[in-house]
Order: sequence, then structure tokens, then C-alpha cells
Amino acid sequence: MMKRFKFATVFLLMLVGLAVAAFAQPTLPDIGVQSVNEGDLLKFNFILTAGSDSPAADPLTIFTICSTTSGGTCTGTANADGESIISSLGGTQANLTNISNTEAQFNWTPSFTAAGTYYVQFEAKDLGVDASSDTELVTLTVVDVAPTLEVGDLSIGSKSQRRSNPRDDDENDRERNETGTITVTNTGNEQLTDLTATVTLGSEAGKAGSLSLADLAYKDITIPAEGLILDAGESTTVSVEELRIPENLNAVDEKGVAKSFHVLDISFAATRGANQPSTTVTGTSKVTMQAENNLEIEDLVIKFNGDEENVDDGDDVEDVRPGVDVLMDFTLENLFKDDEDVQIERITVEVENNGDLEVRKEVDGNNLATEETDVVDVEFDIDEKTNRGSEDLKIIVLGEDENGARHGENWVVTLKIEREAHEIDIKSLSLQPQTISCESDAQLAVEIRNTGTRKEKDTYVRIESLELQHSEVSDQIEIKENKEKTVNFIVPIPENLEPKNYRITVETYYDTSDKSVVDGILLKKVACGDEEVVEPEQPEDVKKDDIVVVTPPTVTPPAEVTTGDVVAPLPTVDEEKTSFLEGNSFMIMLVLAYIVVLGGGALVAIKLLRK
Repeated sequence: MMKRFKFATVFLLMLVGLAVAAFAQPTLPDIGVQSVNEGDLLKFNFILTAGSDSPAADPLTIFTICSTTSGGTCTGTANADGESIISSLGGTQANLTNISNTEAQFNWTPSFTAAGTYYVQFEAKDLGVDASSDTELVTLTVVDVAPTLEVGDLSIGSKSQRRSNPRDDDENDRERNETGTITVTNTGNEQLTDLTATVTLGSEAGKAGSLSLADLAYKDITIPAEGLILDAGESTTVSVEELRIPENLNAVDEKGVAKSFHVLDISFAATRGANQPSTTVTGTSKVTMQAENNLEIEDLVIKFNGDEENVDDGDDVEDVRPGVDVLMDFTLENLFKDDEDVQIERITVEVENNGDLEVRKEVDGNNLATEETDVVDVEFDIDEKTNRGSEDLKIIVLGEDENGARHGENWVVTLKIEREAHEIDIKSLSLQPQTISCESDAQLAVEIRNTGTRKEKDTYVRIESLELQHSEVSDQIEIKENKEKTVNFIVPIPENLEPKNYRITVETYYDTSDKSVVDGILLKKVACGDEEVVEPEQPEDVKKDDIVVVTPPTVTPPAEVTTGDVVAPLPTVDEEKTSFLEGNSFMIMLVLAYIVVLGGGALVAIKLLRK
């Protein structure tokens, strides 16, 4: 009995399940609000639950119902192939296509005048015995895509454009103007009408010379009649006639860079068709203007370490050493012609380097009349610790003419800083006293600096004077990069030394015997007891290749000087070339010549008396 009851229960549950399956209602998913731009395709799929008692034999058919408001409805039509059509949804056709028994796809591309909100009701209906169905109301939002006006910019003038000039001798040149054209295009998908133009000052009218609309007066802005109405994709050409070139229009910006300034905006507006969310479409043309520059760097000479070089914008200056003084000679020229009668005033020259040189110099120049030139000097020194490499000098020249326009130039010149791997420079030489009379010696102080790029452990300083019969080498010196040391020597003075100037040559060496730099200083000898003390004029610094020396055959210096644990071989003792005019032989020959002349004169006189 119990077994029969269990079997009946299972059988009953199976019948209930089959009944539910047979009479289940198809269910559409919640799609929600769908948004699309005008002209774009809107596409989405429905996947539903089938309610047919025999899905394979009785496929679902999906209908669409459209409405312009959420409350009203209208029934769509179903085609035999299972496709539903809304013939006009916002002016274009919408389609719903069955993909399978349980899926359908919606496709719609709204027109460019279809902006707004639409409601579409979808229905899924079971074609089986029960004919059950489900509906879903979907909100479709079409976003307005406004047409655009593509407006070209207008460029007036160039680097050679002359300005209006109330000072000009020729009345015809006192007002200057130019004409240009602007292309306006309807890049949208609907017609535009009533094209108009409005003029306002541009974003750089102030920087261009505090310009006003009166400074930038024009005769007319002409829009052709056919351009008043623009169909989709159509263009028209607008003419800006006789736009004035102001006398106070700057040629350069505040950095001296030639510039075309944004001086005007010409805004165009056109009207859209009826029933559009926005009624006006706009576009703007930027008007830029440029005029000639009349303040020029006619020449630039850079002088350093006894050399000079003519340079131009962008040039490199080679082999500049740390510790040198640099002089820059700028020749500036006013390019205005005499008949234009415009002076350039408030001239400044600025030289700047933000790198290792850390240079910032500004020098004022003189006013320049028409076609006049002037030289402005800028000086600075290069620090002895400056590293090897390239250093840009930024040069800004500015001036303002009598009409208020700014002129100038912007250059960049690169200094190539060079440093030897090994170099022991002689920074200064000093003698105490520098003029001697009865003293038996003088003290020589030699200040050296390691201007190379390495630490030097075996550095020596050597002094020599053949006439003073003295030669000496310092102890071994260790000196780090960019560091200085002072080496002192006692120079003995021979007895009965002839009063005159005596040269003491100073040499530096690295790696024990490699000569680096040669310099010299003069010691003045006066008679013992002579009260006149006149310091000798010292020679300019002399580098190692600038001194000519010879080796005297009678003097043989020691082969080496021992300093602690270091053996420092000495260079051969040299002597300076002596001028023939300063020697005793010249004086003897001069006396003999004088005697010969006197004797000859006496003989001539005797012969004349005998006659």
C-alpha cells in the first residue's frame, strides 16, 4: 500500500511539472533607458523565457508597439518572416528581427532632426495553445548633435610687413592696411541660414602693443549673398577688407622673439532649422598680425684670453677655459630708413646662463636714430670651478620705437668649456720687494691652481733666472682638483749686480716631469743707496709655448732634486735670448763707429783748408 502511495505522489508531481511547463508565460527582460546620438546606430537584444507547449514546433513571434508619449500606444506590424517594423520612429524606420525562438534584436538609426524622447513597447507572445505573452516599455533618448561651423584663421603681415607710421615723410605711407579672406564651412548634416560676423579684440591684443579696435580698424567684412544660407557640407569665403596695421604693433615678444600676435576674433553665427534644441551655431576665426623688426644685432664679437671671435645666432665658441674673463661687443643697428624718421629708445642687452656659468647681465644701450649703430659691451668671468661642457648664453636685445612698438632679437650662443685632464695653472706671481737696491735676496710667491680634472700627487714648481744665476725646484706638492696652493722661494741676489730689470721664469710640472704652464716676473735692480724706487712693468701672462729659451753650454744643472721619497728630475736649465742692442759688443762697435766718423770729418776739413 505504501509503495502505491509513493508512486502516485511522484506521478502527480510529474504531471504538475508538465502543466507548468506547458502553460509558462514568456518573460521579456528589463532593458531600461537606451540613449543614442543623432545619426548613430542603436542596437540591443532581447533574450526571453519561452512559454510554448512545444517550443520547437511553435516559435515565438515578437511584435513592437510604438508611442510618442508614455501613455499612448500604437501597434506595429508583423511580417511573415518574423520581422517587425516601425515604419517611422522619429522620421526613420526601426526594425526588430527574431534571431531564434528566445532572442530578438532591435536596430534603429535616428535622423539628425530626431532629438528627443521616444517610447517603444515590445511584446513577446506564445503561439501555442495558451497564447500567453509579455510586454516591456523601453524609453529611447536621442541626443542632439548640433551642426558645426568650421572657420579658418586669418594671418596678416609677415617679418617684412611695414606698419602705419604718422612720422613718415611720405603721406601715402602713413597708413598701412591689408586685406584677407576667411573660409566658413557647414560641417553638420542640416541646413544653416542667416550667417553673420562680429569682431572683438583677440587674446594677445594687449601683449601686441595695448591695441584697441580703433588701432585695428577695417573697411568691411563681406559675406557673399549665397553664403548667407549654407547647406550641409557647403562653404563660403568671407573677405576682411583693408585691415589697418597699427604703428604700435610689437615686432617681438618680451623675450625678443619675432611673433605673430592674436589681435582679433571674428565670430560667425548661423541659424538652425525649426524644432531644434538649440537655434544658433557659432565658429570663430583668430586673426593674427605680424610686422617687421627694426632693431638688429648687426655684429657680435666675443673676446676671451687674448682671442676674439665673430659669432652669429646658434654659433659655438670653442676652447673657452675656466677662470677667463669674457667680453661681448654687441653692435646694434636701427633699421628704420631716414624717410621713416623713427628713433629706437630704451634699449637693453641681457645675457643669461642658468647652467654652471650662472651669468645674468643686463646693460643699457644708447638711443638709436634711423640707420644708426652703437656698440654695447657686456662683461663677465667664467668661474675657475666651471666644469667641462657646453653652456648656452641666452641673449635678449629689446628696444621701443617712438610710436610705442617693441623691437629686438633673441639669440643663443654656446660656449664650449674645455678643461685639460692635467693642468697646473699659475694664478699669480709676486716679489717682495719687487725693486731691490742693497738687499741680498727677494721672496717670490707663486700661487698655483689645479685647473685639470684630476687630483695631482706629483706636482712641482721650478724657477730660473740665468742672469741672477739661480735655479730652484719646489718640494713635491699634492693638490686636488680646483684647489690652490702658494709656493714660496728665496731668490738670492748676486753681489755687484748691474742695475736693470731681471726676468725670473716660473714653470709648473705634473707627473713629476711633464711641463704644464710657463710664466714670468721682472725684478728691478737699482744702485745701492738709490732712493728712486720704480716698480718694473710686468709682462702679461705667458703660456708654455710663448717663451723662447736656449740652453747655455757652460751651465750644467744637477740631474735631479731629491724631495723626501720622490725624485724629481729637473728640466735642462734654459736662458733667454739676449738682444744684440743690449750687449757690450754693440757698445764697442758704436764707439768705434763714432771715432771713424770724427776722423773722417777732420780729414775733410784739413783738405778744404789747404785749398
